[in-house]
Amino acid sequence: MKVLSVLYHKISGENPLLVGRLSYDSGQGYFEYDSSFLMYELPLSPFELKHHNLLQESKRDPFNGIHGVFNDSLPDGWGLYVMDKDLKKKGVDVDALTPIDRLAYIGDRAMGALSYQPDEGINLFDLKGQHINLEGLAKESVDLYTGETEEVLNHLAINGTPSGGARPKILIGISAYETVHGAFDLPPGFEHWIAKFPTGTNQEKKAEGSVEYLYSLMARAAGINIPETRLIPGNDNNAYFLIKRFDRNKHNQRVHMHTLAGLIHANFRTADYTYEGLFNVCRAVTKSHFEVKELFKRMLFNVVTGNRDDHTKNFSFLMDNNGKWFNSPAYDITFNKGIQGEHSMLVGHSGKNIKWDDIKYLAQLADISEKEARIIADEVIESLSLWRNEAIHYNIPKSLVYDIFSYMENQKKLLQPNKSYPVLNLG
Repeated sequence: MKVLSVLYHKISGENPLLVGRLSYDSGQGYFEYDSSFLMYELPLSPFELKHHNLLQESKRDPFNGIHGVFNDSLPDGWGLYVMDKDLKKKGVDVDALTPIDRLAYIGDRAMGALSYQPDEGINLFDLKGQHINLEGLAKESVDLYTGETEEVLNHLAINGTPSGGARPKILIGISAYETVHGAFDLPPGFEHWIAKFPTGTNQEKKAEGSVEYLYSLMARAAGINIPETRLIPGNDNNAYFLIKRFDRNKHNQRVHMHTLAGLIHANFRTADYTYEGLFNVCRAVTKSHFEVKELFKRMLFNVVTGNRDDHTKNFSFLMDNNGKWFNSPAYDITFNKGIQGEHSMLVGHSGKNIKWDDIKYLAQLADISEKEARIIADEVIESLSLWRNEAIHYNIPKSLVYDIFSYMENQKKLLQPNKSYPVLNLG
């Protein structure tokens, strides 16, 4: 039976602490805290890991028998796809792999402050600090995503596997002069970023980076906490969206992160959770009304802009070295049609065609007055003028620019039916 040591990397950059040991047998994961770590009173997973050194068995669902906090270190979507392609190339039977095997492959490259020993992935690569060509990696990623190629090169495997989400992406390090591999600690002068690539080669797919970049600007204009973002132009009208990682800083120090899905053991692929539940979890974990208000504003932004991929893995919490929790910055905010036009999480009593009564209901649950909720809504709505004024200047098909604009206008009318707004002039 394979046993992994789980390590916690403190934000202060000291040597990592041994958290405990993780094992897996017959579809069931087991974890035991090391007694030395318990002295720090750091609640790595407040709901699912008890603060004692007895053996703790995980629920079997929804994470194949491991605790949510460790499942958060595993990729899904794109990262899992790249991992399996790479391991098959190396002759590994991926169908026989357990979550523990996959954690060993991720090893020290995991997002957040946890790492896993023995690190079985580190010996497969020798790419630390090497320069990378973003344009070349973008082409390789798109070709792999669309099935144009089956080959996974080392630099794509090492930098593409740790991250979550469906879209092709890699971890990179950026300085003022060059871009290097970003899965490991970076040389001095570099910062940790994620680069996201298109999911296809038609004009609408190529515009995905531009759309997400404009959404990041709108979110920032609305007062939402979102990391620094960039848009890098590529060849053939491509544009690559870059977002700074919030689980690393420029000194390679790590921050512990826990998705909402991992925290409450929810299957993020199932649309069966609510913003009401999110607010309650936030209140319980952060004990901060300010953090609940931040999520209320993000919810309003998602509603008005059509970010309907608002599932439980697209909200996370961060923990400092004192065990205090707070919301992570916002991420994965862009236009998404959703499944049959529905939000992944219920907004009040509705999944779509959300009205002010739904917002007012959630405001009451969040201890936000209707007057304050209206002020927050107005701040969000004001930020959307950026789309009307700027989207036409990017390589976004006019039909998509107008579709998104029309959606926003309709949502604003549902929330403020008596107000009128400017029309979009596409020239």
